[in-house]
Amino acid sequence: MLLAVYRPGSQALTATFFDDLSAVFEQLAMFSCPDVICGDFNIHVDHVAYVNAVRLSQLLQSIGYIQHVTGLTHIAGHTLDLVITRSETDISNMCIGSMLSDHALVSFTMRVKKSRVDEQWVTSRAWRRLSHDAFTSHLVVSKLCTNTDELINLSVDDLVQLYRDVLTDLFDRHCPMVKVRRRVEQSTLWYDAEREQQKGDFAGRGLMMTSELGPIK
Repeated sequence: MLLAVYRPGSQALTATFFDDLSAVFEQLAMFSCPDVICGDFNIHVDHVAYVNAVRLSQLLQSIGYIQHVTGLTHIAGHTLDLVITRSETDISNMCIGSMLSDHALVSFTMRVKKSRVDEQWVTSRAWRRLSHDAFTSHLVVSKLCTNTDELINLSVDDLVQLYRDVLTDLFDRHCPMVKVRRRVEQSTLWYDAEREQQKGDFAGRGLMMTSELGPIK
């Protein structure tokens, strides 16, 4: 996946840019394919003490990404055009060419490896075999739907057990348990349970804002 980024140098660099960039990386973490983020960031990363260069570097380190361009890419003598990938991505032959305008051409080679896909056997019901009409016809003549007067004398525990037994029997007849082989995609290393929780918290805040503003029409 290739993502092109352009941040106008005429605009002041604010915290919003880094917040938006962080959100983009969170979305990229949902994909298992290699990704490359490149473009004119208009951040002087060649000045290692520059506060925004430090902030960008810290953001990339925290999520397992690295920036590959080390030479000057602008006619004024700064490194503005960046190539960012995950740390495990194989980047080689990084070359800063001649100036096409006020920016130099940046080229590189990326070796893409096919993602390894693990498979595992799991037990699941054959839901596609379920006929709603046949299931309904057997349900209406089951103990759950006939002689309902007798159910009044049963305890809650007995009712729950009866419900479980009847439905299990019906499901075993209409959509039995089968073993299926499913693919297990490798997860991104840095996208752990903590970040998944943060994503949920962010989504929750969005729902709260929607409820406060009223329905969207």
